[in-house]
Order: sequence, then C-alpha cells, then structure tokens
Amino acid sequence: MLMRMPMFADVIFPQKLPPLTYRVNDDAPENLSGRIVQAGLGRRVTSGVVVAVYKHHKDMERAHREMPDESRLKAIETAGGYFWSPAGMKLVQWLADYYLVPAGLALKSCFFEDAVAKAGVLRKTRKPLPAAAEPEMLLLGGDELASIQRVLDTVRGNAYRTYLYHAPVALGTHAFIQELLRNSVSTMTGILLIVPEFHFLERYAPLLRMLVPERSVVLHSKMTPNQRIRAVHRIRSGEADIVLGTRSAVLAPLPKTSIIIVDDEHNSAYKAEEGLHYHGRDVAVMRGYLEKSCVVLASSCPSVESAYNVQIGKYHPLDHQKTKRGTERRPEIRIVPPPPRKGHTQKQLAHEVVRTVRGYLKTHERVLFLINRKGYSLLQCRDCGELIRCNTCSNALVFHKSANRLDCRLCMAKSELPEQCPSCAGVSLHPVGAGTERIRDEIAEVLGQDAVIMEKNGGDSGENILFAELAPLVVGTEYAVRSGTQHGYAAAIVLSIDATLSQPDFRAHERTFQDVVQVLHCVKPGGTLFIQTRNSREPLIRCIGRLDYNGFLSHELQQRRLLHYPPFSRLLRLSVHYANDERITKQLDTFLGEQRKDTSQILGPLELPSGLKGFRRCWQILIKTSDRKTSGDLARSVQKMFERERRVRVVADADPYRM
Repeated sequence: MLMRMPMFADVIFPQKLPPLTYRVNDDAPENLSGRIVQAGLGRRVTSGVVVAVYKHHKDMERAHREMPDESRLKAIETAGGYFWSPAGMKLVQWLADYYLVPAGLALKSCFFEDAVAKAGVLRKTRKPLPAAAEPEMLLLGGDELASIQRVLDTVRGNAYRTYLYHAPVALGTHAFIQELLRNSVSTMTGILLIVPEFHFLERYAPLLRMLVPERSVVLHSKMTPNQRIRAVHRIRSGEADIVLGTRSAVLAPLPKTSIIIVDDEHNSAYKAEEGLHYHGRDVAVMRGYLEKSCVVLASSCPSVESAYNVQIGKYHPLDHQKTKRGTERRPEIRIVPPPPRKGHTQKQLAHEVVRTVRGYLKTHERVLFLINRKGYSLLQCRDCGELIRCNTCSNALVFHKSANRLDCRLCMAKSELPEQCPSCAGVSLHPVGAGTERIRDEIAEVLGQDAVIMEKNGGDSGENILFAELAPLVVGTEYAVRSGTQHGYAAAIVLSIDATLSQPDFRAHERTFQDVVQVLHCVKPGGTLFIQTRNSREPLIRCIGRLDYNGFLSHELQQRRLLHYPPFSRLLRLSVHYANDERITKQLDTFLGEQRKDTSQILGPLELPSGLKGFRRCWQILIKTSDRKTSGDLARSVQKMFERERRVRVVADADPYRM
C-alpha cells in the first residue's frame, strides 16, 4: 500500500491575520479548498476557511510559500461544507490584495462569523413578511423601458456587463430600479440591491415585501446580532436569494448573483472609513465580473470615475428620458452674492433670500438653510489676526455659543472660552464665519421667527428630527439633506458653497455639484434653490446654475488629467499611527526619501493627531501612481517595516475618498 504524501493547507480565520499553514490528515475530504474547517489557533479551536491546498513541497515553492517545520504544524481537526462559491472566495482574496489588509479581515467582513454561528441562536422561527400595500408607480418613458430590456437580456445571457443609468431627476433612479425589480424578481435568482444609507431601504422594501416576501431579506448595520445571523443563514441556504441592504450587503455570501444593482452610486457612504476600507460600488463591479453577472449603477449625478468609464467603453450607458412625474417644473436655481461686510459685522443672509423667505412664510411654506459647520463660528483675535486653535492639533476651534465652549472637529478636544488670545494676550476676540447657531440667531433677528437646528447627534435644546419635520424654518448641515426625513421645502439656501470649494481636496468640485443636486431634490417643483457665493464666474458655479452635468464633467476631467488625479492615476493613502517616538519618525523619513527617487509621486508626509486609541501622532502619506502594483508594493514595504513594532499601526486606504 502506497504511503500518502504529506499535504498542507492554508487557512484564514476572521481575524487580522494572514493565511496560516496546517497539516491535512489522511481522512480529510477531497476538494478541501473553500471548506469551513476547525483548527487550533492559539489555545482554542476556531472556525476558518481553507484558501489553498499543497499536495507536496513543490506546490508550496511554486506558490512562494516558505516551507514550514512539519513537526510544529498543527493539523486541521474537522472539515465541513463550503463557505462560499469559488467566485466568492476569489472576491475575499481580491479584497485582501486590493485593500492591503490581512485575508482574515476580508473574511470577517463577508459575514463569516454569522455564517458559522451555532444553530442554537436560531431558535425563533421566522414568520413570512406581511403583505405590503402597492407602492406608488412612477411611469417611465420608452427609452427607460428599452434600457430595462437591455439589462434583462444581459442577465439571461449569463454575461458580465456594467451599466450606468444617469437619471435626470432623483425619482428617476427610484422608478427605474423599481420597474427593473418588477420585471426580474419572478424569473431571476440571486438579486443584490445595494443602497448607500439606511433610510434608502424604504424605497424598495415595500415593493419586495409585496412581490417576494419569502425570498427577500434585508441586511443593515442596525440589525441585532440574532437578526443578522438569521438573515445570513437564510442567504447561504438559498431560502432568501434577493438581498436588499446598505454598503456591507455587497459582501453577503449569496451562492450566485445574476444582477447587482447599486443605487445612488456616487454617494460617499459607500466608502468604508474603518476596518476594511472598501468602496461598495467598486466591490459590486468586481463581484459582478467574478460571478459573470450584470451590474447596474444608478445615479442622478454619477461619480466622475463611473462617467469616465462610460467614455472609455468600460461601462455601458443606459438611455433615459424624463419620467412623466419628472416633467413637472423643477426648482429654479438662483446664484446670489452674500451681503457686503459692514465694519466688523458680517451678515450671512442675502437681501434677496430674506425677501423671498418672508413671502414663503406668509403662505405657510417651509424653508431649509444649509451650512456645513456646527456651532456658532470660529474665533479670531482682532489684535494679531490669529484664529483660536486647538492646543493638541492646531486645528481652528469652533465656538459653541449655547454651551459657551470651543470644540475641535479634528481631535474632538473641548475647551473653555479663553478670556484672551493665546498668541498675543489680546482681549478682542470676535466671530469669523458662521455655523448653524449663528444662522439661527440671524434668522430670528431678520425674520422674527425661531428656526430649528437639524444636525447629526442633534442640535441643542432637545431639537430633533421630529421638530425639524414640523418647523417652517430649518437650519441644518448636510445631515438635514441625507437624513431621509420628509422634505418638500419651498426653498433651500446653500450658504457655505465657497468654503466647500476651497477645501484642499481634488474631489471638492465633484462633491459640491453632487451636494447641490441632492439639495435640489429636497425642494418642491416650482420652488427655489439659492446658491450664495462670491465666485459667480467660477466655471463650476455656472454649471450649477444651468444644472449642466456634462459641462461640469468635461471641465473636471480636463483638470484631473492635467494634475494626474483619478481617474487618470491611482491614489493610496498610508496613515502611520505612533506614540510620539522620534525613532519611528526618522525611520519613515529615511524610507520615503529613498522611495522618492522612484517613479511614484509621494505627497507628504503630513503630521496629524492620531484618532486611534493608544496612539498620539499620525503621519499621512499620499501615493500617486499610474498603476496599482507600484503603490501596493510601496505600502506593503511600510507595513512590513513596522510589523514588529507594537506601538505603531499602519493603515492603508486604497482609493481614499476624503483627503
């Protein structure tokens, strides 16, 4: 009888660990790769997934794996069924490689721990979803119906293709996707619908409850652990093959997808800022490619990257025409200058804005004032001109008049209001700029009516979403637009567009255009959207005034090509968090000096306070290259340099969204 050659297997666990090598016993099942196994990790036995099998030593050499000491290897104890399809496991490996994280973290993000949770958690039997009332139908034009047929034909052909649907109005994406669902749920399996934020779920949940309550499941971050485990078990068993969810649902372990739909594909909420820094839209496209399924990206203001991919033929456009609902008169856009400064006093509301709002109040209409800063204002010393800054990170502090304190938005430090300027000891401190509190005070002064503040984590005096939905005058940050509350404002006033445009971020113009379009959707047909700006001749402001997306896109691509920013380059941000160790600073500085000789463009480092617990400082480095491999190799070199340093953490962010 022939002796069986020793076999080895690489196993990944849902932790921040790379693949670990184990011995494979003779009684192990065939086709071990992709199976859920039990193996010793430290002092306990843990569930993991086999990602590679080596039948002899030469296989390990070809895979560039170091030959392990067989006498010290633990053995896989038991092997069960497969966690995911081969394409799904390829997606896990791609996530680890592209986003520069250990494979275990990628596995953890794909609901592995919920998939292997003990069945005892599932005591409660799931009842069918109650039938829902018929959602409002929005009539589509012939072009859109033809586009839906194109998508359905692609799905039936089991071919990969990514489509971009650029809707003319916000309801256009809603209507288009609803009609696509109506035409697909009865004949297709494996439908994945991703929305950017929780409140978007109500766009489609009633329709799925009405059409396929037994086959559909919802995944989002507000679910309890038991609810999430039940949902994942239903998905893996095939009981639920239609998944509606927020960003993380794109990683749901559906055995196979036939179509992946991403609503509001431009939304920044698709970019994860913690853990695995993935972008939900990009993962959806890669998943579609690996599973040979159709991907539909929908937006009323597509991202520059997606629009460019249409231009170069990587994505395919879907034709549209205005829906019958969309033929109603859209809000008028008015570009107005802010009021002139009088001495040390700077009013924030233009005379034309005040006059128009007074008219709306007489007819009991609602008005929204938008400014992207909480609190009252910044503080400046009139004697030396310095802003009052944070002692920890030197960021300008925000004065909160209601609490009589200063807050730092960068390191979250709080401090008392100083009696004198820390720089020159002057006592003449005055407000500069405006936040929600200052706008509220000015509204009360010029309109004689109180406004409600609507911002994330609530405003002061117990103001909340409920009050904001009832109040005639609302002052809010972008949260007031994105919160999913009832809108229907007669007018909206964007007060801080100049500050947004001046941010040191190559995406500032794109985000500004998208934000304006989003605000436009809050205003009733026939209403007014005011844009207060001192830069009315700026090309972007002119495009906004005409709502000219193509003009904006052409100018934006021209600027990015000139400066070599995405989509004409790859960006990768490295954040090196450390605990005030000068040795780490010198080591990193020396390494970056050597790398600058290469073709990579390295911007920085920029020193910031660390936002991670246990770390004090952070160096941020931006790597700009023409290919992903170059930036990835450089990032891995930095990760390897500090892998044995306990007081250093390197965080890589591929395709960072916010600079």
